[in-house]
Amino acid sequence: MRLGPHERKGEGTTWIRPKGVLLDDPDWHMATNYLVQIENGTITTVVSDEKNIKDDVIELRDDYVVPGLVDLHAHLEPGQPSGNRSTPVQGPLHHAEILLQAGITTVRDVGSPMDLLTTRDVLNGSPSRYPRVYMAGRPMTVAHGHGSDIGYIVQDPKNITPIMDKLRRDGVDLVKVMATAGGAHGGQPQFGLESLKRIVGSAHKFGLQVAAHAHSSEGIQRCILAGVDTIEHASFKEGSELVWNQAVAESLARSGITAVFTPVNHRKAKTNNDVQRMRDIEGQWRHLHAMGVTIAVGTDVGVSVMRFEDSLVYAMETLEHAGIPTIAILNAVWHKGARALGLEGKIGSIRVGARADLIGVQTDPLVTVRAFRHVTWVMRDGVKSKGD
Repeated sequence: MRLGPHERKGEGTTWIRPKGVLLDDPDWHMATNYLVQIENGTITTVVSDEKNIKDDVIELRDDYVVPGLVDLHAHLEPGQPSGNRSTPVQGPLHHAEILLQAGITTVRDVGSPMDLLTTRDVLNGSPSRYPRVYMAGRPMTVAHGHGSDIGYIVQDPKNITPIMDKLRRDGVDLVKVMATAGGAHGGQPQFGLESLKRIVGSAHKFGLQVAAHAHSSEGIQRCILAGVDTIEHASFKEGSELVWNQAVAESLARSGITAVFTPVNHRKAKTNNDVQRMRDIEGQWRHLHAMGVTIAVGTDVGVSVMRFEDSLVYAMETLEHAGIPTIAILNAVWHKGARALGLEGKIGSIRVGARADLIGVQTDPLVTVRAFRHVTWVMRDGVKSKGD
């Protein structure tokens, strides 16, 4: 996906001098006594603080500087479709503002029944208020299926091409397909393999990636065979139970397809069965990580009980509680999130040529991801917002 020309960058040259800079060359490490130079919204220099810098330097001695966070699965505005495409929708603007204040500088909206072009352009054109947003718009689904209240209904495989044309006219950045039913309905497949292949082929023909909602093992396997770009949830749910499928997990690992972790809210756990279910989910993702599955992180915020203000850090903490190493979690949020968007080296990293999407935290995140519960300032495209 491209970084659109409608996105305005911070102008001029700025140096920042923080307590530490989190670098990834090639492994994550916190470098002290470093300066970061930003020019027109892009990182142009990362250098040891030994030069007599004559430009204005922003002193951030109390903060560690790390890349802006990437939420790969959000819904800025769930609800009913709107026929009004002339003005931005206020709900998504408000929700996006909360996400930026939480340190999330890039969001992938994977299904919202809202005005795409107007609202997205407002979001992407206002780096001081909102994160950068990529939108899937209305999902492709089936009659009476998951997301049918907001999606485009595929009555017949012959409908796929005209629906893809509609999505292109809508101006989507990617395509979302509801490959299975929702988790509350057992996650059973909604599309046959040939239909999924046709959806993927049609989307890829126009340079659009495909994000597939999939819960059950059969649904996940069909998505793998169809060649989707990301599999959302990947919960291995059969009916009301979690049923691990080793063969499908191995197939997922071999495919290299990104599985997007979306947390189940532990705050809802009321009984011993609830707690055990949370542990089982954590165990599944710990095993997927150990098998080498490519993992990225999303929140499903907007259609679940997750809160916009702390949903992503909650997801990261869930993975940490599962025993996944901190560096692997950071890779999932930054490198894998960037890769899933086709933006490797452009976001989720502090390096020359990357966008100046930076946040300040007062605790080293290499110690614990809880550091992201206290974001002191946020910068997107070189424009500083929170903490001014």
